[in-house]
Amino acid sequence: MKIKSLFFVFFLLLTSTILYCTESFWAYSVFLKGKVKYKTAGANDFIDIKLGDILYEGDTVLLEENSKASFLLSDGSLKVLEGKGTFVIKKEKEGTKPSLKTIAENFSKSITKKEGKNPMLKHFAGLRGVETKMALMPNKTKVYPKSVVLRWLPVKNVESFFVVLMDSDGSIYEATSDKNYLNIPDEKILPNKTYWWEVKDLKEKEAINSLGIGSFSTLSPKEAEEVKKLETDLYKAKEVLKDNNKISILFLLYQIYRQYGMDSDALFTIQKIVQEDKENLELLEIRKELCKELGISEKDLELF
Repeated sequence: MKIKSLFFVFFLLLTSTILYCTESFWAYSVFLKGKVKYKTAGANDFIDIKLGDILYEGDTVLLEENSKASFLLSDGSLKVLEGKGTFVIKKEKEGTKPSLKTIAENFSKSITKKEGKNPMLKHFAGLRGVETKMALMPNKTKVYPKSVVLRWLPVKNVESFFVVLMDSDGSIYEATSDKNYLNIPDEKILPNKTYWWEVKDLKEKEAINSLGIGSFSTLSPKEAEEVKKLETDLYKAKEVLKDNNKISILFLLYQIYRQYGMDSDALFTIQKIVQEDKENLELLEIRKELCKELGISEKDLELF
């Protein structure tokens, strides 16, 4: 995705809405798979379409077999095209909307995490082969390298918790908490690194057994800056758009988090969308799959 081009589209989206202009209807290409071409209205030849290209009403998109394309439209909605054929760019009829499941399949990209050997295993031999016993946040995700909060579920008969945090060099940060969360000092977390953490009952902190083990990675400075800018632009768009477009904006935010590997943030964003559209089975399926990826039950989600 071209970040500068995306900023341009958000600028158009904001200015056209704020000023109530009668701008031409446009479609911004945000996902392409296979062979996808287009031609402007009145042209004879099709040319290759690229990410970030802006098409207008009356332009024609050509998809070859097994090809897909997704567009952000100037009204704030999303349009997904798939299957062999030609499609004319035009405004959707009132009340129609694209398949959220299809959009998720097209957009969703999980950044491959090469965490290597867990350094905790070098210090706690008893942890070898042990799986997480309870849901943790963050786990199996990327996060901002600032204001990291470790969260876990309440545990019956446990009054205080002992938390261990390690990086790939094996350095240790230890702390206790009588809450179900712990704020990590910013100086303990660096960008573009992977961390592992463990939660124990404080009364049994010397024991091998743990309540849960998790890991997370931090964004690089460049990634953090890009995501923060995209968040800001999307929230501005959400404030000025009509109510029926807010879900589309939130879904774009979800896709941005997925693209950057921030899957826990993606899950909480999907949860916000579900609260707006509780009967949408496609949204519920996305939430279910994401919970499964992160090792969290849907029942426990609200406890975080």
